[in-house]
Amino acid sequence: MFFTKETIRIIAEKFFKKGFQTNGNEMHNSAKPVDLVFFQSWIADESKGIPKMKQFESLPDGTWFLGAKINAEESWAKVKDGTFKGFSVEGMFDMMPIKMSMKMSEEAAAKLVVNQLKELLQNVS
Repeated sequence: MFFTKETIRIIAEKFFKKGFQTNGNEMHNSAKPVDLVFFQSWIADESKGIPKMKQFESLPDGTWFLGAKINAEESWAKVKDGTFKGFSVEGMFDMMPIKMSMKMSEEAAAKLVVNQLKELLQNVS
């Protein structure tokens, strides 16, 4: 799933507002928490001179980058051996049906989904 730059900004702001900097687990498994802290965060925005991380220049403008200190030795070993390659952000979203027409273009369908996701995110406090 992909989000717009604006939606990513909203998600990042809510992440820090809710104090999720120390929330982490292995592979979306809440039974396997990881002792970590996210201490770096930026959203690439070339128009503001905020670059993408080196080696990730091909990612789109608006990509959210996080830096973390992983204190759990077992989890850090999995990072070093390549088992874990990055982070994903978990979220709980209300589901709503989306009515789409077979005549609708892929672009129009994508815009509809993105707009409905924005609407849902605005209601998350």
